Amino acid sequence: MASARRDDIQSIHQQYLPFYNIGGGLALILIGIWIGSLIFTSGYFTNVYTEALSVIATIVVLDRLNDWREERRLKARLRREATSRDNSTALNAIDWLRAENWLTLDNREHLLREQKLSRANLQDAYLYQADLENCNFYKSTLRDADISKANLRGAYLHNANLANASAFGTDFRGACLWYANMRNMRHLDKAIFDETTILPDSRPLYDENGEVMTDDNELILFDFYWTPEIDMSRYTNPEHRDFWDAR
Repeated sequence: MASARRDDIQSIHQQYLPFYNIGGGLALILIGIWIGSLIFTSGYFTNVYTEALSVIATIVVLDRLNDWREERRLKARLRREATSRDNSTALNAIDWLRAENWLTLDNREHLLREQKLSRANLQDAYLYQADLENCNFYKSTLRDADISKANLRGAYLHNANLANASAFGTDFRGACLWYANMRNMRHLDKAIFDETTILPDSRPLYDENGEVMTDDNELILFDFYWTPEIDMSRYTNPEHRDFWDAR
């Protein structure tokens, strides 16, 4: 019993050792100031007060700089890990970004916007309301992911695997879905498209010289874009009479 008690006391001392050290240092400083007040005459406390403020201000500034540097390193690491081909690494990065409020549309910092996420393994990722505008998802796996209400405007999803993903309210305006696998995607009828959305079975246009045609912004032109008349279930429902299969 006494041994357990000693172990508990040692554990507490170890846990709060930094506070003991700080407290001891402050005590020594206060003793030094008191001794100095006995030795030196007028103006002593003014000088001590000024120096103390200067030291405190320096410590605060350095501490904030260190926090800023650490945050920048963390953001860069999470961006990098979100592109991982290892599923657990990518999912952990996404969850961490969400926890820090660096992922979704309701925050001014959207760390994945316009990022290169090609070949990332984001299967089962929770990307609800994520800001993924203009991201490059070339050959990425988003199978079974929840991309509901995510911003995928202008996203490049060429050869991406979106099978079984939930797309309720997802914004695909201007997105390139060229050859994307959309088999069994859920709630695609509630997603948002426009006349600049490139559909999975579209083909690039070529000029008479065999060169790929582009617009004024050097974006590839295709022969087939979304229109309100398009039945999107032909890309998702394997039982559809005109089902188009990316495989």
